[in-house]
Amino acid sequence: MDEGVELLRPSLPRMLADRLELYSGAAVIALVEGLAAQGKPADALVSIQARVDAVALQGDSWEMPELLRVRGELRARCGDVSSAERDFRAATELAERQSALSWRLRVATSGARLAVPGTSATRAIFELRQTLARFTEGADTADLRVAREFLEARPQAASH
Repeated sequence: MDEGVELLRPSLPRMLADRLELYSGAAVIALVEGLAAQGKPADALVSIQARVDAVALQGDSWEMPELLRVRGELRARCGDVSSAERDFRAATELAERQSALSWRLRVATSGARLAVPGTSATRAIFELRQTLARFTEGADTADLRVAREFLEARPQAASH
């Protein structure tokens, strides 16, 4: 993990300099996840925020819903639940505008997994079920399996 983080940090500026923006989002997310796993959530938040800001300057990018989802997960882990929920809402709205159902599924899964038990969790699980029901193909993708497994592990929530 540490080696991966150290390899990614200097690579990102070079990727942007070489006009490889298409791949740099995935690299930033990998770096952020590595930093979070190392127990460096503040560094992870700075890195994801820099990417969100860069993409926002370019206009709504196809990857923005995923960036907002990852930032929301980080904020939730740091105890900032209200900011995390705002990120999840913004990511959901943007994914809908982009007709990006897969991004929406990832956001719904994160929202359900990180929701506070009670009304918030019930709403988040309902949203996940509704999003999952919209898929008509690709039933064996990793994201769909994760969403189904999450719901199956919560039989009381799965029946609402």
